[in-house]
Amino acid sequence: MSLAEDRTTLEKSLVRALSRTIGYTTGAYDLDRIVSVLDALKDKASVYEPEIVDILKQRDSELTTSYLSSVLEFASAFGLIQLSSGRDARLQKVAASELGRSLNGARHARDKAFYDYFLAKVVFLADADSLVAILLSFKDGKPKSLKDTYSEYIDFLQELRTKRLDWLKQIMPERVIRERIEERVPWLKKSKDRLEPFKIEKLTQNTARHHTLPKRGWLKSLGMLSDEDALTDVGQKVLQNLMGQSGYFWIAPRRGTQERLGIPRTQIKEDVCEDDLIFAPDLPPASAVEVQEMAEDLYNVMVRGFPHAKLIHAPQASLILPIEYINFRSIEDGMRYSAEQVLREVFQKNKSSLDRMSAFRGNVGFYRVK
Repeated sequence: MSLAEDRTTLEKSLVRALSRTIGYTTGAYDLDRIVSVLDALKDKASVYEPEIVDILKQRDSELTTSYLSSVLEFASAFGLIQLSSGRDARLQKVAASELGRSLNGARHARDKAFYDYFLAKVVFLADADSLVAILLSFKDGKPKSLKDTYSEYIDFLQELRTKRLDWLKQIMPERVIRERIEERVPWLKKSKDRLEPFKIEKLTQNTARHHTLPKRGWLKSLGMLSDEDALTDVGQKVLQNLMGQSGYFWIAPRRGTQERLGIPRTQIKEDVCEDDLIFAPDLPPASAVEVQEMAEDLYNVMVRGFPHAKLIHAPQASLILPIEYINFRSIEDGMRYSAEQVLREVFQKNKSSLDRMSAFRGNVGFYRVK
């Protein structure tokens, strides 16, 4: 990978962290329907978009083609699917991503609590800004009007985006470099002001309505909001974790990203990062015996999930699946398991039935059930 390509990848990670908000809401009403897109890809390397829409329509003929196309957009925003044909192609082919295959493995691992955790993490990595705003709105447990809910949503996001833009100006004083980031941030719009070429887009009550109503449904299906719009224990723990030391700023990119972008150490913000997001506060480390016990449970999950998580073009599955199970168990057991420690244990104990393979690119490898 060239230095230019590496810089581009790092900047994309920064932009993603600066805007964890899905801008459209048409298909936002049902998480299960969004995830069900993976069923159409379970034994296919890729499928044309209209074919997937037809498969989804067979399950619910009352839904329109336009609505189901929006469902695909959400599956893409969650990172579950990706385009496998050029953007200029008349018909787009869609393939399940490694993340999508891994989530599908979790769906079939016979542990609903694990799947719910994994799905929540996928949703928050894509849309945390909106979801945190909604959780905060219902934090006090007091009933409020829809108008007040919308106003609180707008105020939170406007203040958050102002903080982020101010921070961006501090860490990237060189205008040319900063504008390369700004032009890719969805909530920044080009202005005619030569001194301030990008300005924060104003949120409206209508926009807030379109986001808060369906996404409240997401939070309820994830067990974070009750039917009475009060935070559950799970919702309170998630919010507490995401607020960090000084309030919610973002879910930061992977550790090391900001340093490699040249951001001064004193201005790096990484209370909560992508690679250690487990929706729990600091936990004590697991003992060697506890790691061994955990490895036995992990082996069963890896074997059960493998047929559904494996890639189509190769008989191997991403280690994303076992890593997320390890993170999930850290919460369940109240102790921090080292992913590398547990993985090393499970592969050493099961040499006759498991193979570990390195990643061609990226930090996460693969495994194979023999």
